[in-house]
Amino acid sequence: MPNKDIFEILKISYDCLQPDEQEMFLDIACFLRGREKDEVLEMLNARGFHTDILLDVLIDNSLVRVSNGNLQMHDLVQEMGHWIVRKEHNKHSRIWQAGELLKICTGDTPMKKKVIKGIQVRFDDECPIDFSDAFTDMVDLQFLDISIFPLWKDVPDVKEPNVLPDSLQWLSWSNYPGKSLSPGFKAKNLAGICVTSSKIVQLWEEDKVIDKLSNLKMLDLSGSKYLTSIKSFSSFPNLERLRLQKCRSLKVIDPSIGHLNKLISLDMSCCSELKEFPPIVQMASLEVLIFSGCSKLKSFPDIVNKLDSLKHLSARHSGIERLPFEVARISGLISIDLSYCKSLKSLPLSFDQCFVGMRGGENGFFHYRKRVGLLAGQISELLKKTEATKVTKIKGIQVRFEDERPIDFSDAFTNMKDLRFLDISISQMSKDRADDKEPKVLPNNLRWLSWSNYPGKRLPRDFQAKELVVLFMTCSKIVSLSMEHKLFGLTLTLKMLDLSGSKDLISIPSFATFPNLERLILQNCHNLKLVDPSIGNLGRLVSLDMSGCSELQAFPPIIRMTSLKFLIFSGCTKLTTFPEIQGNIDRLEHLWLQNSGIQNLPNPIGQISSLISIDVRDCKSLTSMSFEFHQLISLRSLKVSGCSRLEKLPESLGDLQFMEELLLDNTGIRELPAFIWNMMSLRTLSFRHIDKVGTSKMTKTNGKKLLLAYYQHLINGGCYDSFHE
Repeated sequence: MPNKDIFEILKISYDCLQPDEQEMFLDIACFLRGREKDEVLEMLNARGFHTDILLDVLIDNSLVRVSNGNLQMHDLVQEMGHWIVRKEHNKHSRIWQAGELLKICTGDTPMKKKVIKGIQVRFDDECPIDFSDAFTDMVDLQFLDISIFPLWKDVPDVKEPNVLPDSLQWLSWSNYPGKSLSPGFKAKNLAGICVTSSKIVQLWEEDKVIDKLSNLKMLDLSGSKYLTSIKSFSSFPNLERLRLQKCRSLKVIDPSIGHLNKLISLDMSCCSELKEFPPIVQMASLEVLIFSGCSKLKSFPDIVNKLDSLKHLSARHSGIERLPFEVARISGLISIDLSYCKSLKSLPLSFDQCFVGMRGGENGFFHYRKRVGLLAGQISELLKKTEATKVTKIKGIQVRFEDERPIDFSDAFTNMKDLRFLDISISQMSKDRADDKEPKVLPNNLRWLSWSNYPGKRLPRDFQAKELVVLFMTCSKIVSLSMEHKLFGLTLTLKMLDLSGSKDLISIPSFATFPNLERLILQNCHNLKLVDPSIGNLGRLVSLDMSGCSELQAFPPIIRMTSLKFLIFSGCTKLTTFPEIQGNIDRLEHLWLQNSGIQNLPNPIGQISSLISIDVRDCKSLTSMSFEFHQLISLRSLKVSGCSRLEKLPESLGDLQFMEELLLDNTGIRELPAFIWNMMSLRTLSFRHIDKVGTSKMTKTNGKKLLLAYYQHLINGGCYDSFHE
């Protein structure tokens, strides 16, 4: 454990916070580190925190960061939070160790219960626990999160609590031992109840009168295999999320559920005994509705009023026999999943209205609005499910094939003249599906063509593609985008082209046929060695991703890419020379070259004032950056870690007052440049394996920088004294 002096230094940032900000920081440090950001924000928002504002403050003070969607903090920062909580002996506001709570349960502690605000404890041992009087007198307890493992075992020696404090705002308890919540618990302040894998039979005792719980936003009873009913949902008028997954004894749902006007998400998946669901009367906010795995649910619930907010409907592996015609009128639907509904007999006559909507736009651009997933299997089988729909009328198809049987697409799309949207996904991408047969015909009216693992070497000869907006052919056997014995025709409408993972692709004959292309993705096209020079004239191209093109040896001059914002050559290990810049690319924001063979970054890069990030990590051949940084006024991030031959950074880098991130780990640089201490906006500074750290230009005004560098120095294995040499 680091000594008190270190924590006093780190505590400077904490002391600058407002009380609400301090409370949120301590909650994250003690309970919520590592959880998904959205989950934490939902939890804290429900408890009354203005989380977006408070979280930004914590991030700005380098106390919290978001990494891969999760809230994280440095180990030292978390230990500092623990130290703050434990400073006052026997007056800990938060408890996170099982041993402390066990002592409270047995009364073997002088801990002051009245000051406890939060508890989060996980019990992994199958030892008896008596919660009977554990929470008595905890009058300020707001957050309670208890996990008892293993979840799949009944733990008979665990006694339920006699009392749950009325001050609770969030109750989370996996493997809750009682048949109902404590009888005297008023729960008026509760924003969330997550009592999963519990022994709950009814949420409240049979004869208890429940007041309106106006603050309750989340109710999760997933895995409560003994739950038979929920008395009334009218007590939860503001409920937003209801999860009853795997409540296998739940047969009947109270009709009041259909009036939850603020409910956003309802998940009833794997309620295997559920036979019917009440009419949906007033669920105007509902966006997600899930009945997957409800094998005894034969009838879809009646829809009394509009469900215009519904976006996602899943009933896969359910017993549903037909969908009501009202489903076809839900204009906001993005996805419907009826996979493996073996009892499904038909879809509504008007279901084609809910298929894929297209609308006109500039230059004939037809925008993809909705996609509807149907049963996996042969296309001919899918079409039989839709009543009175002729093949020629089909406008959209989205299918995923999950088995390994050969598929013959030869005549699949013949006569589908109205087909606008085609999305074929074939699993088992790791295997060579040599027996799949490519289509002889693709309809010329297609706007959206997405086909993973496309079996042909080229697109069909007669496919004109004049209306095509999006072409995704990932992990395909495509060798060339030209069609048999002829070039791809002029396609003014094409905006997106993605051939990622097409390992046999050797060429795209000419990009002049796609003058309005905005996004080009050629990731992991391992046999692509040369790129046609016409690519340099794509004036509307916004994003170009060539990452993982390991055989690419040269790239044509960039002449007229005036709209380009993203340029990516990551993993192009044989690309040693950066493309020549002959024209203006003053909109470029992100230049990512990590793990490429680039040896030098040329002077013109220093003139791109729009650049926000440059990433050249692990460019082992990079020896210099020939440009000056004066004009890179928008640059926020420079990552050169792993550039082992890069020994020096230009002095002009120190002029960038808005630089936020600088990564210098494992480079050839041996002394941290003194100009770094002038970069007042720097939030992240990393310099592993730099021998000498000059601090002569540090001042009190950049104390925040000193703290950040100090955190990093400790990560590197340094110590406090040597840092101040």
